[in-house]
Amino acid sequence: MNNNFKWDESHKADREGLLDGVIPTMSEVIHAIDISGATKEEKSLLYTMMLTSCRISEACAVKCEDIRIYLKHNIELNYDNSKNYSINPVTTNPFNIEDVEKVIFHLDNLKRKEHSRKSIPALNIEVNTIPLNHILQHMRKLDNPQAQLYTCGRKNGWWIFKRYPGINKVLPFSHATRHISLSNHVKKDIDVATIKEIAGWTNLSPYSHYIHLNTSHVEKKLREAYADEPIEAPRLALTKKIVPQVKKVQKKVLPVPQIMIKKKKDAEKGILQVV
Repeated sequence: MNNNFKWDESHKADREGLLDGVIPTMSEVIHAIDISGATKEEKSLLYTMMLTSCRISEACAVKCEDIRIYLKHNIELNYDNSKNYSINPVTTNPFNIEDVEKVIFHLDNLKRKEHSRKSIPALNIEVNTIPLNHILQHMRKLDNPQAQLYTCGRKNGWWIFKRYPGINKVLPFSHATRHISLSNHVKKDIDVATIKEIAGWTNLSPYSHYIHLNTSHVEKKLREAYADEPIEAPRLALTKKIVPQVKKVQKKVLPVPQIMIKKKKDAEKGILQVV
């Protein structure tokens, strides 16, 4: 490990490299993590970051009691039951992954002073099944609800992204999980207000720094917006000549004073007035 490497500043250069390429899908990232040589705890950490769009420091601070498991019909498992929970359907334990409806992560928002806690749900849908399996497996090994789910800190966790080439290819730096997951949310038409809550932002000023859309996505949205719009006939026929309406202005006739009229008549009669 290179101790002289500026791990806390490298994301600036890595972020520029991420913007130059195509943002991978959630499935592509999950597959890359799954087939990598990372340990179960390392995979679980990366999956937590992908499912919640959280920062690596927030993921490293997660405790077992911060993860709530809900079965179908919104039945919550208490910690004693979830500790004995098995994701293997062939075991005799009463629950398996097919029974899980969702998992809610209660995280500390380390960048926000007010509303410092945020709750992010992870639904047990097809794309999330493998990540939830790893997270619940790792959680099941710990007996203390107060224990931190991950033993590595921010600095050691950062090296996971550099240690495994398969992971580094899709996740060049630790904050990439946040960039990629939020960008995928936008592509799935999740509204901006929901993305703001998931990210834990106080306002939308960081939106442009984290959301990366290529032109193909923009083109797709434009086609969807205007493809079915009918072509309306013009209000005026194209052959009709449009003649500008000119308003006639009549000259205003001013009244002639009586003295002028008398002078004109006297001049016609040849009468000269001596002043």
